[in-house]
Amino acid sequence: MAHLWSYSAAWLTVGFLSLCAITDVLYRRVSETAICCFALAVMFVHFSWVAVVSGLLCAVLWWVSDRRNAALGDIEMAALTGLGLGPFSLIAIATSCALALLTRPWWPRLSSRMTPPEERHLAPSGLYLAVGALLTILIVPWLVAGFQEYTAFVAIHVAQ
Repeated sequence: MAHLWSYSAAWLTVGFLSLCAITDVLYRRVSETAICCFALAVMFVHFSWVAVVSGLLCAVLWWVSDRRNAALGDIEMAALTGLGLGPFSLIAIATSCALALLTRPWWPRLSSRMTPPEERHLAPSGLYLAVGALLTILIVPWLVAGFQEYTAFVAIHVAQ
């Protein structure tokens, strides 16, 4: 399990998604160039094919979840989440989608005066992805510890 997870890549991802959250709330815009640069940085810190597949899967899931309103920046942020969190990114994506659906009435309020009026009805995806990634990082140690305890328990009972 250790080769699937890198705390440095995960925290780098959360840090950048937090910056995206700020610009997404203020302007409903994120820098796609910066997302690509940070994705390369995350891959440099911790490269694995599992993370690449997770990034692609998260991008596809985010696009499929809202084909009409999913902007390219949103899809790229989802891919960055997959790259930084590996297979645990599915937890972050599910959490982000759930938070977005639960707070849908507040989307216009989660904007500033600088947000174009025609875009205030859109979700600030950067905010939801940042929160989902942060919650995932906080619960992963418990998930991994629980999985290790379960496998040890099963191994002991199978050996008997």
